[in-house]
Amino acid sequence: MFSKSSDSYIMGITQVSVPENEKVSILPVDHGFMWRHMKEAYTVTVASPKKETKFKGMKSFIAYQLTPSFNNISVSRRYKHFDWLHGRLVEKFSLIPIPPLPDKQISGRYEEQFIEHRRVQLQEFVDWMYEKKWKIGKRTAEKDPLVGAVYCAAIVAPEKQLLQSQVDMQVDTCGNFVHQMDSAVKTLSIIATEQTKKYQMQWKRIISESARASQLVCILASGNCLEIKRSTTGFHCRIAYTSTRGVLGAFPDILSEHKNAMAKKRDCEKLTGDQKMSNAQLQEVNRRTDVMSYALMAELSHFRTERDEHLKGTLREFIDAQIAFYQTIVSRLQAAKQFFE
Repeated sequence: MFSKSSDSYIMGITQVSVPENEKVSILPVDHGFMWRHMKEAYTVTVASPKKETKFKGMKSFIAYQLTPSFNNISVSRRYKHFDWLHGRLVEKFSLIPIPPLPDKQISGRYEEQFIEHRRVQLQEFVDWMYEKKWKIGKRTAEKDPLVGAVYCAAIVAPEKQLLQSQVDMQVDTCGNFVHQMDSAVKTLSIIATEQTKKYQMQWKRIISESARASQLVCILASGNCLEIKRSTTGFHCRIAYTSTRGVLGAFPDILSEHKNAMAKKRDCEKLTGDQKMSNAQLQEVNRRTDVMSYALMAELSHFRTERDEHLKGTLREFIDAQIAFYQTIVSRLQAAKQFFE
């Protein structure tokens, strides 16, 4: 995947004037490189999904209320608006993994469970993206010149020239890390799905049968707890794992983009050796490919930070919910024990 924007950016064909407020910086830190944090970050809440119609009821759809923290003014948006935003982000940020949207569903799309499932997934998408500057007009976004690799023109990276051996080692490490984590998250997702099914069917049925055999209403209530448990923690864990896997799934294309940029750099070095390109032009190419490499390493550091906070938080919530759940069962068993004292 080597887009025309990558070629034109590396060769300096596309010249874009970037306003100061549009520039983003990459800073060196102890463990590598990182993006400079935005001063004015904000969050967006996705809530209150409801069925709406247009054309006098001929067309129906689900609308969601989006409320940003910077003004607390709610606006109504449909799935197609999220889809449009996702397309613009993927097109603009070719070196940044964009989380996926939930799959579009035709049958059962107005069922309450499906609506809530999609609302949570859309909230996950917005939570991942709230730090990105996408709060601009539709026409402005579609005419944005900083798209694809050209967006690197807006990146202020360290001036130090990178060693190719250092870049290659970081890219190889990134590829191995993405592959291993994708496998790990997939395994966790499978476990969460299987556990949810057990809560929903097998374990609830076994406890319910035990309750009927011993006539203990409290144990039967524990079986009902399993049904409640099935609809909460397992559901949110699967959403979190799906979101993380979606981001991981975007890295192969990013690595491919970077790999082709490095190939273009080697072609330029060969042209310089054949005296078909000046040393000054080669230095400019090296600087642009270095910016792409800095961006890749900064994004990987950002992803690792997000992974630690996101997955650790999800697993912590899951364990806390498990503790509370089993404490409820213990309290009901203790209540049942009193009948025999």
